[in-house]
Amino acid sequence: MSAKKNIAGKAKPVLQKVIHGPIMKTIIPAGMASAAPPLGTMLGQRGINIANFVKDFNEQTKNFKDGIPITTRVHTQPDRSYILELLKPPVSYFLKQAAGIKRASMLPGQKVAGVLSIKHVYEIAKFKLEDVNCAHMSLKEMCIKVLNSANRAGIKVVKHDLDSAELEEFLNQRQEIEKQELQELADKRAAKMMRAAKKAA
Repeated sequence: MSAKKNIAGKAKPVLQKVIHGPIMKTIIPAGMASAAPPLGTMLGQRGINIANFVKDFNEQTKNFKDGIPITTRVHTQPDRSYILELLKPPVSYFLKQAAGIKRASMLPGQKVAGVLSIKHVYEIAKFKLEDVNCAHMSLKEMCIKVLNSANRAGIKVVKHDLDSAELEEFLNQRQEIEKQELQELADKRAAKMMRAAKKAA
């Protein structure tokens, strides 16, 4: 009797099918779409022909600089075909480009990764408003969004125009700080892997 109860208690959970929405939103580097995860997995889950999509996306972004992050919307159809909608890169990309940095701050709010003028914020906001998915936003709302993104990235926004010599000095100092941060991060990862290896031994 108890054996039967144990067998019943070990029944495998029922797997539920995940229902995906008609629009897949993601960011793909221009000219660099591939069948590898995570993109290949996302497309496969929606029944989209991965090879065709990769070829289509890379063809449509061939005039972009390779690697630029393209905000992408894939509208899936009932027959498993799709409509590819390419938007502008995310705000974070433009902020880093304008600030002359490659990485955001690892400690936003504590360490400044870059500096921008309020004019940069205004220009980025105007440019992003050209995207169809931002048509409902006002310039003020977009400026606030850009400012919030800058804050999350550790980019300081100032009201005055930036002095080129002062900015160059800051960026040089920032490069040294970034090297130290990356080394500290690598050391922490190495220590974590060593601890895991010792436990497994």
